[in-house]
Amino acid sequence: MTREQTAEERAAQRRKEAAAKAVRTRRMNALKRKMKDILAALPDDQRFIASEMADNYIFLSVRVTELREALDKQPTIITYDNGGGQKGLRENPYLATYNKLVTRHADLCMKLVKLIPGEAEDVRDELEKFIGL
Repeated sequence: MTREQTAEERAAQRRKEAAAKAVRTRRMNALKRKMKDILAALPDDQRFIASEMADNYIFLSVRVTELREALDKQPTIITYDNGGGQKGLRENPYLATYNKLVTRHADLCMKLVKLIPGEAEDVRDELEKFIGL
């Protein structure tokens, strides 16, 4: 009986992970489609660098969203018990990760915008609108 329960739990966990991966993939593909049009308007010499930066931007955007959703469901301060009688409160590890990713995400946003040449003002405006600046 116990083996069946653990097998069922493992199957449920795999389904949950597969669903999360599907959501992540849909989000990334939607952002890639939007970013593709913006990148196409860039000069050829900057398109490759911007494309690499855009891939990182998309990855971070999706991860930041996932962490935000996880933090919405969990408290900022959590209890811990490491055994051995040590108990207490600590910051949720998701919060520290979220803060680091948000900082990197913002830096990458600014780098992407600065990469666009001054004469491509319409592309810059479109990217800023897409990023939310």
